[in-house]
Amino acid sequence: PDQIHGSEILSYIATKETVNFNDTIVKLILSDQKIIISEEAEPVIVYNKEEIKLQEKGIAKTESAKYNQLIVPYGKRSRLTLADGTKLWVNAGTTLTYPIEFTDERREIYVNGEVFLDVAPDPEHPFIVKTNNMDIEVLGTKFNVTTYENEANQVVLVSGAVQIGMSDKNKAVNLVPNDIFQLRDGEFFKKQGDVEYYTSWVNGIYMFENEKLDVVMKRLSRYYGVPIECEAGIADFPHCSVKLDLKDNLDEILEGLSIISSIKHRSENQHYKIY
Repeated sequence: PDQIHGSEILSYIATKETVNFNDTIVKLILSDQKIIISEEAEPVIVYNKEEIKLQEKGIAKTESAKYNQLIVPYGKRSRLTLADGTKLWVNAGTTLTYPIEFTDERREIYVNGEVFLDVAPDPEHPFIVKTNNMDIEVLGTKFNVTTYENEANQVVLVSGAVQIGMSDKNKAVNLVPNDIFQLRDGEFFKKQGDVEYYTSWVNGIYMFENEKLDVVMKRLSRYYGVPIECEAGIADFPHCSVKLDLKDNLDEILEGLSIISSIKHRSENQHYKIY
């Protein structure tokens, strides 16, 4: 828990402006003087010894500051390989901050949003995912982190082991594979479950089990980058269990949901209303 404070990476983040996730482009901020933008739906970024590659285009590391920031707006995704070989899948509405090289004893990155990580093993250099409320320490593992505003913070472990320290708690929580950890309003709980429901977005699938309809719509709104407004009472609608193929467009998905439930939708100027 004491790892939360006094971090250089958090000091760096404090100097940055608030992010507008309604922007339509992915931004890779290399320094105050250099920002790379991509119109791609899911740009691929790779850090190697000499350079940074964005969609195979090389950028010399000498053009970069110590920390970089990847901003993925609503409606976009990105895939990122860090300098140590750790792979990240970055979901819509996420800011990721990380060093261009890991030179300290601990490999620290900062996440605000949602990422799936496949961490490169290195027992001598623990990997730390920092969020506003948690430090998640791993050695080599696969897990999903969700830290969207106004939603429960969540860590879902696929393989390996992680330890979670919380900023307002004096104890750490250890996770084993298939553990689902949630932190909301200062309270946390842990359970075992089917982690595929939480990680399937990496493969272009959203799976929901007994989930509130307004939660489903919030996820779809973020993923497709368009506003979806639920009529009053939708939040109390019977919970739904469904598997959605995100390769379909939003109209097709909503039409499919209307077939298996009593909801309807209408759209005007890419603004959707569910009733």
